[in-house]
Amino acid sequence: MKTIRYGILGPGYIAHRFVEAVKLSEYGIVEAVASTSQKRADEFASRHNIQKAYESYSALLNDPLVDIVYISNRHDDHFDTILQVLNSNKHVLVEKPMVLTKQQAIECFQMAKKKNLFLMEAQKMPFLPLMSEIFKQIRNNEIGELRFIETSFCYADRFEEGHWMISKQHGGGLYGTASYGLTLIALLANSPIRSIHAAAALYDNQADRYGVATIHFENDLIATTRFATDLVSENKAYIYGSNGYYIIEDFWKNDHATKVVNHTAETMSVKTENDMVYEINHVNECLQKNLIESWIMDSTISIQLAYLIETIKKRVSP
Repeated sequence: MKTIRYGILGPGYIAHRFVEAVKLSEYGIVEAVASTSQKRADEFASRHNIQKAYESYSALLNDPLVDIVYISNRHDDHFDTILQVLNSNKHVLVEKPMVLTKQQAIECFQMAKKKNLFLMEAQKMPFLPLMSEIFKQIRNNEIGELRFIETSFCYADRFEEGHWMISKQHGGGLYGTASYGLTLIALLANSPIRSIHAAAALYDNQADRYGVATIHFENDLIATTRFATDLVSENKAYIYGSNGYYIIEDFWKNDHATKVVNHTAETMSVKTENDMVYEINHVNECLQKNLIESWIMDSTISIQLAYLIETIKKRVSP
């Protein structure tokens, strides 16, 4: 099978974990890294034994050995960077949230289709062995008809004034943690949206500190998600059906859950090696099959996620 060669744009915290997962993947290697700072690129390459470190994105995009580019710069830079990479005829895997508006998502997927290039939003959760098994059980109606979903991913931190994580433009819990819960909700709902309600407490600069959104889908599934950078919370997903439910702690990375059917509880446990490697194996498989979209994290899901993020943002921080 063909080796899939990755280029890394934006050597931040999450990129370190991504590179280590690529090393564990089937058929994936990291070919190069690029930053707007040669020093940062060199340090990242040295730490992970990457042969090439570029001082600009364009230099990496001109490397003929790079098959796919992993984008992990700031959220508000994703849209322009995606288009830059696609225009360089490279496939794209871009960190969540992929973009910040529905129109941006539509334009990105239209460009990828026009160029016959693969584009996917990087979201590890749907590919975890545990979540794959839960999705399969739900499709088999093991808890009956889906009725309600509740997710929470919150943490409390103290950021220095001016830190990008609490800037209105690209910070806050909505951009930082809500994507996991919203992705789970969108994948399970598999339905158009009827209505969205949201509320949040804000920092002085209008970035959200902690908040909640409620989504009502056309199929009558109702879901809520909590997000925060300034709140200690129980971080779980509850998935309720007409005959039972799942409780999943730290649902974006866990390997066990509780399943309750007819008032009888059982513990589910599925071995997980590395929480990011399954997503990477899926991307590698898509490229080896010459696909331009994932059959799991496809354009419909990412466009809906962008719409949700855009709409919730307008509701809580106009």
